[in-house]
Amino acid sequence: MKIGFDIRVLSTGRITGVEEYTLELAKHLSMFDMKDVFTFYYNSATPLSNSFFKNKNVVYGKTPNRFLDLSFKFASRPYIDELVPCDLFFSPHFLLTPLKSARRVLTVHDLSFLRFPEFFSLKHRFWLDFMEIKKQIKQAHKIVVPSNCTKNDLITLLDIPEEKIERIYHGINPIFGKHHEKEELAQFRMTHGLPERYILYLGTIEPRKNITTLIKAFELLCDEFPDTSLVLAGNLGWLFEQCLCTINASKYKDRIILTRVSSEDRPKLYQAAQVFVYPSFFEGFGFQPLEAQYSNVPVIASNRSSLPEILGDSALLIDPYNRLDLADAIRITLREEKVRNILIRKGRENAVQFNWDNAAKHYIKLFASLY
Repeated sequence: MKIGFDIRVLSTGRITGVEEYTLELAKHLSMFDMKDVFTFYYNSATPLSNSFFKNKNVVYGKTPNRFLDLSFKFASRPYIDELVPCDLFFSPHFLLTPLKSARRVLTVHDLSFLRFPEFFSLKHRFWLDFMEIKKQIKQAHKIVVPSNCTKNDLITLLDIPEEKIERIYHGINPIFGKHHEKEELAQFRMTHGLPERYILYLGTIEPRKNITTLIKAFELLCDEFPDTSLVLAGNLGWLFEQCLCTINASKYKDRIILTRVSSEDRPKLYQAAQVFVYPSFFEGFGFQPLEAQYSNVPVIASNRSSLPEILGDSALLIDPYNRLDLADAIRITLREEKVRNILIRKGRENAVQFNWDNAAKHYIKLFASLY
């Protein structure tokens, strides 16, 4: 069997959840590639910079994606399985993918755009409509989801047959389990201008992540914990201006730090934190809480969508609409050493269950069932 693997999402060079999923899965599936089964498809005006793909089978197109998408949309040409001869084509995201005869496996990370359309800009909603996501989902031969939450949404919101859906949990990179000495963490904080004690959020800066409630909860704790700051780390996303306005309006804005760190530095960012907080309104999976747990950091997260499923009792789960609830949870993790230790132990035990080797084996089994 020949399998095409779409890596177009890596063209921006940014590494967020979908890009990280695509890259890690490509790496681990390649370990099973004994007979050149996988061919990676990439299209961009600039070459792919990731060194992992240098010695792999890659079909590289240089047509600007905006023109290619128009051709895909209105002419359904060219067929991708003619560009990348394959029996099956795997899509890790909702990019337009006209196929002549190959079967398609499509990953649906979440349906947040249906659950919370107000969290998406007009431009983003136009892009989602242009991509004909509902049509893509219905036409795919098999749909992979990272949680039962997304599986249930597909069934209830789009009437997708349950037997068409395969739930495969993502893995977590074991790099987050590497221990860093206090001296390393102190040097990291100094390099990035971070305080000695901080509450951490890591993720895209956008309304869906509920950063406003986190800031309001932090303000309730500022007088009680005068030596603790709030660090918001991540790329600016859709409608990020709302979050920036909340920061600038806070009387404690000098203790709210907006920053970015490289992928290589993320383990240190977690380990240097006192607590990791992820009060998102909606997640199809949620890499960051598990990465924090792998890094031996206590986690507080929303009690909505997939987060209770992947975290269970290994984190403090809060009502994302209740800043008092969130403030109480942060207060407990900062003050109660016994609670901290329990969360750290349970969190590590939980996080190690999510690994890419198991995920890749599950994908291989799924691909083989379609041949």
